[in-house]
Formats: sequence, C-alpha cells, structure tokens
Amino acid sequence: MCDRPFTLANRDEIVDITAFYYGDKYVEQRVRDCQRTPMQWTSQASYAGFTSATAKPYLPLSDTWPELNVEQQQNASHSHLKLFQQLVKLRQQSPFYGGYQKKVIVTKELYSFVRWLETNIYLIVINMNKKGHNPVITDFGKLLKYHDKELLGEVVARSCNIHDDSSIGKKGNRINLNKLILQSSEAVLLKILTSPHNIPFCQS
Repeated sequence: MCDRPFTLANRDEIVDITAFYYGDKYVEQRVRDCQRTPMQWTSQASYAGFTSATAKPYLPLSDTWPELNVEQQQNASHSHLKLFQQLVKLRQQSPFYGGYQKKVIVTKELYSFVRWLETNIYLIVINMNKKGHNPVITDFGKLLKYHDKELLGEVVARSCNIHDDSSIGKKGNRINLNKLILQSSEAVLLKILTSPHNIPFCQS
C-alpha cells in the first residue's frame, strides 16, 4: 500500500487529533492517518472491499487502491505480498531461526549481513540509496576473507524492483559475489555456495 497524503487543505479528513498539538504549521509532518487508511483488498468492490457500499470507512482510501491491492498482489508474478510470505517461511527455517548472524558491511549506502548454521550460509545485501544514485559494486569475496578465486551465490529472494532479466532477477540464478552489483533500493538474499567453515569471517 502507498500512504495517502493528508493536508490542511482537507483538514476535515484528518482524525489524528495529536497532529494538531504543535499547531497547524506541523500538522502535515506529524499526522499519522496516512499510514492508517483502510486495507485495500480488491479493485472490484466498493471501498476496495474494506466495508460494504452502504458504509463509510473511518478514513478515505489511498488513491492507489484500484491498482495496488491484495488481489493484485496475489495475482502478480512478483509482489511485496509474495516476497513477505517467502521471507516468513524462511524465518521459520535455519539458519534464519536459531542460527548465527554477523554484519558484513554497514555504510550510508549499503547494509549487509550473513546468517549461517552448520553447512548453510546466507548473505543479505540491501542498497539503501534512493532512486537516481549510481549502482553499488561490492567484492564480498574480499569482505568475507574468502581466499579462493571466485565466491558464488545463488539467488533465494530479491526485492520486487529487481527485473527478471537482471543477473539477480530470478530465484536459482548463480552469480559471482566478487562483483555484486545492486541498483538503488534493491535488496537480495543469496545462499553462498560454500561452507561457513571456508569463511574466516564466520569463525571469529
């Protein structure tokens, strides 16, 4: 879902009274109603299926509801809903449940960490730059102190803004982690195709 803007021009729509505590000057910065709009279930029913046609929801819907709703997310080949469901399943499995975790790199533009247990090790990488920035190219072989020539990773999950034709665009794709390229706001979860025992980073 996308937040619906609430402005003083339509102050009668605002139900968050705490937004007015600091005066009209700060209302649009502090109003929390934009995150509280009704759930957008479908594009086929009144009020996006949140309530009946004869009722009126407590807040107006986001303008995006005809194109962005649960029904659309379920039918799409890739969607935030399906990614969330995939990550929930992974969270119930080792090493995401009961494994070890260590940060690899944390900068203003890149956040990355590994999770491992026994023979499995996973790398999570998030490019936090906003749209318009140059891609970030990272040598994870060097960062993980992997001394063999090439460190490979297999795509397990990726953010919805990564296109299918990208090297990290499809589950199962194998890529060279010595030169991982992420565009702005992209994130990827990879299974590293070696044992944690081969990475000193996971032994310290």
